[in-house]
Amino acid sequence: MAFLSQPRALQIPELLLRIFQFSEPEDNCTNARVCKNWSNEALAVLWRSVMFDVVLELLGPTTRRAIGDLIFVRCPEPADWSRFNHYAWRIHHLEVSWDSYHPSIFQHIASIRSRTELFPNLETLDFDDDLGNVHLFTHAKLKSLVLQSSVNAGDCPHTKTALLHLPLQTRHLETLNLGYLLIPKEVSHSDLASVLQGLPALKTLWLPGDWLVSQIADALAWHPVLECLVSTIIHRAHATTWDVFSTSLDPHSFPSLKQLDIAVPFARAALLLSQTHRPRHLVSFTLKCYWGEESVHSYARFIDVICSNYPELESLSVQGNDAEQYPAALQRMTFLELRPITRLSGLTQLELTHPLQLDLDLRHITEIAKALPSIEVLYLNDSPRISSVPNLTMSALVTLVSLCPKLDVLGMYVNACTTMPRISDDATLANLSIFSVGRSPITDPRSVAHFLESILPKACLLYSHTEDRVHSRLWDLVKRMIHQSEES
Repeated sequence: MAFLSQPRALQIPELLLRIFQFSEPEDNCTNARVCKNWSNEALAVLWRSVMFDVVLELLGPTTRRAIGDLIFVRCPEPADWSRFNHYAWRIHHLEVSWDSYHPSIFQHIASIRSRTELFPNLETLDFDDDLGNVHLFTHAKLKSLVLQSSVNAGDCPHTKTALLHLPLQTRHLETLNLGYLLIPKEVSHSDLASVLQGLPALKTLWLPGDWLVSQIADALAWHPVLECLVSTIIHRAHATTWDVFSTSLDPHSFPSLKQLDIAVPFARAALLLSQTHRPRHLVSFTLKCYWGEESVHSYARFIDVICSNYPELESLSVQGNDAEQYPAALQRMTFLELRPITRLSGLTQLELTHPLQLDLDLRHITEIAKALPSIEVLYLNDSPRISSVPNLTMSALVTLVSLCPKLDVLGMYVNACTTMPRISDDATLANLSIFSVGRSPITDPRSVAHFLESILPKACLLYSHTEDRVHSRLWDLVKRMIHQSEES
């Protein structure tokens, strides 16, 4: 009767599912008890993405021992498995966390379900545990797999076997993230290259920075649908291993690659992006670099190469803000070295970081803004590690009002100690949602707050992150003033 008395719209499963996706978990627990129709859709939302700890509660009572890991109070019984099956098919995303489970838990599961799929509709698996157990969760329908280790993977004896079996178990995998997996020495470059060649549907791949060597890059170059390739830096020691990627690619390499995110020095990046058979279709490029004995020339050479060879680039991020090893060898980046960026008229995102503040003034900001009319995200080194008084002032925001109407996120290192500029009543950065001032100096929080609340939208968030206690306190005061003004 309750079902018949409902409006017809609330009897349509697709509409119910959409509504429940915006509901709180507590509300969906209640919705699941209304009727069978509501129950199916509410449970679909509740169980779509879960932690493995929650799933274990279906198999019987568990307890956490003094050392922190979970263990079954008793072995799961047939009735427990029946309850488990009622929910397991609804799970599409599962997270398994390291050091949370006693080995006997996986032994119990393997003894009962070693030949059948635990989660038949599982599409995404985040696995941070002994890789010897990952086979219990993988199957042919899996689309996304994140493997990481909170301890050295070499301490897990089955890591190599688990990696080598991935193509057999997950042949249709589209996303593989090994970026934070400490791959043991027993796994050779040829082993990993063989694994990646056995995953023909791979579209997105994350690797540790020191594993993107030429042998693996050459193997990836023939992937027909690989669109995104990312390398990570786990330890500073990896920053000394620069023989990564390949500078002698074959014709037609990386036919589908659009996004490349690598950790190499500027000179190496310039070399691989200027080779004859470089990836041709990049629209997004990120370079992560620990500063070593590199000069402004190598940075400028890289900027010139990427702007010359990839005029259609939409996103460019150059991340190199570590000045701990060679601070004396560093030089400021001037607008002369950065000017090639103005050729990339289609840029929507630009992020530049450097240990020293960029040598920019209002004229340079105006030229950049005029050249990048579609820019939405603009970070111009808002937090240099070694800095002096910046040439830029808050007047730069007034310049951006008319030249960058699509600006959504802005980060700049500015001198907020000067007199605030005057603006017209309708001169606002209407679409700005985040403004980061980073380590910018400030003296008069009241005048800064008054200016910012007149030029920034009410919903815009102001961020600062400076170790200077005085400036940090003053920027916090600016935030409170703006917030109080909005409330009133």
